[in-house]
Amino acid sequence: MQFPKPIPAPTRTIQCYHCGRAAALSVAARSTTCAGCYRGLTLDDLVVSGRHLVAKVQTCGRVVVESKGCLIGTLIHAQGGLDVAGRLVGSVQSAGTVAIRHTAEWEGDVSAPVVVIERGARVSGRFHAGTVLRPEASDAPALAGSG
Repeated sequence: MQFPKPIPAPTRTIQCYHCGRAAALSVAARSTTCAGCYRGLTLDDLVVSGRHLVAKVQTCGRVVVESKGCLIGTLIHAQGGLDVAGRLVGSVQSAGTVAIRHTAEWEGDVSAPVVVIERGARVSGRFHAGTVLRPEASDAPALAGSG
């Protein structure tokens, strides 16, 4: 009797926000320990809908600040990118796309490969990006699923 071959579980590649080491993990994983630096990693996307004051936010996923959300922190590190429609104050690092929506209030520095700033967004800070896009608000890409 032959058994069918098991179907491999879907995986995703993440990058440690402490040491930069890449790893392939199950898409169902919510946290892990980096094999390079042995530090804990959060993998979840984080959604901010209220007011949050924090020292640090670190995730291999995305950070989404909804239109009525407010995120104030010293360091915000989102490997998967950021999508900000509300208020954000802090220093941001990301390996994904950072989208600043027309309703956003942004105060702080950002380092990311791509930054999209919609017309109408209030922005203050220094930007270190490979590409800075300023599309018309009606032409802005929907970035909720990108990263």
